[in-house]
Amino acid sequence: MRLPCYHASVNNPRFLAVGLLLALFVLTAAACGKVRQPEGWASPAVSESTAYFFADNDRLVAVDLDAARAVSDPKSTTGGSLQPLLWEFPSNDQQDEDAYHIKAVYSAPVRDGQTLYIAAYDGALFRINAPDGRGERIATQADIKGKIVAGPVLAGDLLVFGTTEGHLYAVNKDNGQLPVGWSAGGKSLGKGMWAPPVVKDDSIIVATMDGKVRSFGLDGSQRWQQPFEATGAIADLTLLNGTDLFVPTLDKKVYILDAATGVQKGKEFVAEDWVWSTPAFADNVAYFGDFSGKVYALDITTMSTKWKPYDAGTRVKASPVLIDGVLVLADRAPVVHFIDASNGTAYNTVPIEGAGTIRAGLTAAGGKAYIATTEGKLFVADPVKRSVVQIGVSEAAK
Repeated sequence: MRLPCYHASVNNPRFLAVGLLLALFVLTAAACGKVRQPEGWASPAVSESTAYFFADNDRLVAVDLDAARAVSDPKSTTGGSLQPLLWEFPSNDQQDEDAYHIKAVYSAPVRDGQTLYIAAYDGALFRINAPDGRGERIATQADIKGKIVAGPVLAGDLLVFGTTEGHLYAVNKDNGQLPVGWSAGGKSLGKGMWAPPVVKDDSIIVATMDGKVRSFGLDGSQRWQQPFEATGAIADLTLLNGTDLFVPTLDKKVYILDAATGVQKGKEFVAEDWVWSTPAFADNVAYFGDFSGKVYALDITTMSTKWKPYDAGTRVKASPVLIDGVLVLADRAPVVHFIDASNGTAYNTVPIEGAGTIRAGLTAAGGKAYIATTEGKLFVADPVKRSVVQIGVSEAAK
C-alpha cells in the first residue's frame, strides 16, 4: 500500500504509528493526515429495545430489537407483521442532499435523552431525534479544521471532539455555537487525535498521536501542570473507575494515570504488540487485547496479569465487554470468543462468516453483547448460551 505523504523513519515509534495507523485497516494513510477512502467503524448504541448502528458508512439506522428477534424466530406467529427497521438517517429523500451527507463515522452515536449525536469523518456534526430519526446538521466541514475520528463526547451542555489535524473543539449541543473560552479554530494541540476525549466532572482529557495526554476545563483552561508523555502514539483512551485513566499505545505499552493530576501510577505494562482499544473492567482488572492476538487481564493496582495471556489467534482491535464473569471478545477474523474472566480459558468460540471484519468495540446491554461488522451487519452474542446470532433486519442491510 502506497503512503505518498509518509516519510518518517520506521525507527521512530511515534512517526511509525502515525504513518501506518490507518494502513492497517485498508485506509490509505499519509503524513498529510487524510484518508482516501474512509470506511468508518462505529460501535452500536443500544437503549432499551432499540439499537442504533451504521448499516453503511453513510447511513445510521434504528432497529427494534424485539421485532428483529421475532422476525428471526421461525416459531414466531407475529414476526411476519413486524417491521424491525424503525428509521434511517439520512432518509431516502435526504440522501442526495449535501446538508445530510455522512462520510464515515468512527465513534458510537451519543444518546442524550431523546437526542442522538454523531460526527462524520469529513467534519459534519449532526443532531438526530431518537424516536423518529429526524435530524439536522449543527456544525459543518467549514467550521472544523481536520477530520473527525475522536468523538463526539458529551460534557454537560457541550459536545467535545478532536480532529486528525490536532484541533480540540467544544460546541453547544443544541446549536453548535462556541462556549465561553473556546475559539472558532478550537485548541491546536499540534498532533492529530484518534482517541475520543474523556470527560471527568468538569475536565476534558485528551490524547494525541505524539503520545501526549492533556487535561482542560470546560472553559478551555489547562488543568494539569504539564502533559503526560508516553513513548508511542495513543489512539484510544478511557476512564476506568472514576479516578484512573487507561492509556494504551502503539508501541505496546499501557499506562495507568491519575485522572486528576496526569501522574503515572505504577510501572507501565508491556504487551506483545500494539494496543488500540479500551478494556472491559471490573474489580481493578482491565481486560483487553493487542495486535498479536493476545488477551490480557491486567490488575491495575499491581500492573501484573491475573492469568496467562489468552491467544485469540489474530489481531484484536475491538474493545471487549464483561458480562456476569464472561469476557466477550471479537478478533479481526472475525471470531467471537467467550472467555472465563476468572482464569482466561475459553468457553466457546464462534466464527462469523460473510460479514466483513470487526473493528468497533462491542456494546453490552441487557445481559448481551452487540457487535457491528464492517459490512454493516449487527450481531448479538449471548454469554449464557455462548452463541452469536445475526439481528434479522433485511431492510437495513442494503
